[in-house]
Amino acid sequence: MLAILYIVYSKTINANFVIFVVTITIGWICAIMSSGEEKADSLLYVLEYAFTAWKMFLVRSAPAKKLLKEVFSLGQTRTASDSGIKRIHCDFSRYNFKMFCSLLIVTTITLILFILHAYGSWKLWREQELQGMEPKRTLIFPEWLPFDKVKMFDVIYFYQIWNASLAAGLIVGTDVVFVSLVSFTSVRLRVLGYKMRNFGRGIEDEFKNNPEILRNLILEHKDIIRYVTDLNDSLKFYFLVDFLAKSYHISIILFNMLVVFKASKLGFTLYMTETVLLFVEVTNLYTQANDLSLNSEKFGLDIFECGWYEQTPEIKKSLHIMMLRAQRPLKLESGGVIILGNELLLKVNQVFN
Repeated sequence: MLAILYIVYSKTINANFVIFVVTITIGWICAIMSSGEEKADSLLYVLEYAFTAWKMFLVRSAPAKKLLKEVFSLGQTRTASDSGIKRIHCDFSRYNFKMFCSLLIVTTITLILFILHAYGSWKLWREQELQGMEPKRTLIFPEWLPFDKVKMFDVIYFYQIWNASLAAGLIVGTDVVFVSLVSFTSVRLRVLGYKMRNFGRGIEDEFKNNPEILRNLILEHKDIIRYVTDLNDSLKFYFLVDFLAKSYHISIILFNMLVVFKASKLGFTLYMTETVLLFVEVTNLYTQANDLSLNSEKFGLDIFECGWYEQTPEIKKSLHIMMLRAQRPLKLESGGVIILGNELLLKVNQVFN
């Protein structure tokens, strides 16, 4: 029963958000056609919410579902019996927990400031009305709706506050899903590297020197390569659009911070926390992508550190082939144009500075 209620609730929330994205997109187009100009920050959120709606559909696409099922199935079937592998998983869990907490805290603060800022504007308009003044009320987004927006202004205004708050959760939630697909690969590479370093050393029965163990390690390495290839094929346009959207978002937010610096302390603080949230999201994705590349490149050193010198010529040849493949590190590409990693993060960081 609870599962059914959750499915209904999830579909209702998603449908409501998609309708909201469609109405504000139409509203923005109508505003452009009627007045010939519209504020850049309105376009910013229209694009951001449209991108989020696309991410919601992308998560439900067949390639993304396949990758997610693979992550869940491998996570459920593999239990670590070795203390070193357990340590790798624990370190990964702690890092993910810290990143999740940082996202949750910054998102919550941003939402609170946004609600306070929006409510403060609405309260000021109400006070002006009570004093007999004619306030210049404006909606948060230029939304198209099939009824009188003047008479229903308060309802629409708080409806937009609700949807903007919902959008923040959906943006962060979908980003966490895609980052998890990347970080999962990095953990697999760390575990594979640990097993490779102990191959042929006779530490445990699992790492005894025999061709079957090496065969399993080779198959695991090939499967990781295949997974990263599928990840690039499925999400290369997501990475590209995400990079362009966040770059545009950062530029507009920094400009708005300069505009409202003296006019509104609350507005400036809101833009500041939004900038921090963007920086945390960008850092999380690009550091995970960089970690993937570093671990795949380090795998060649892991092979060298195993007990290869005591192996048969056939096994040495197989290890040599694996080492040659490790010289081409795995990378995440943004539309086949940009390589995700710390170098790109440094370029983004220059924008903040």
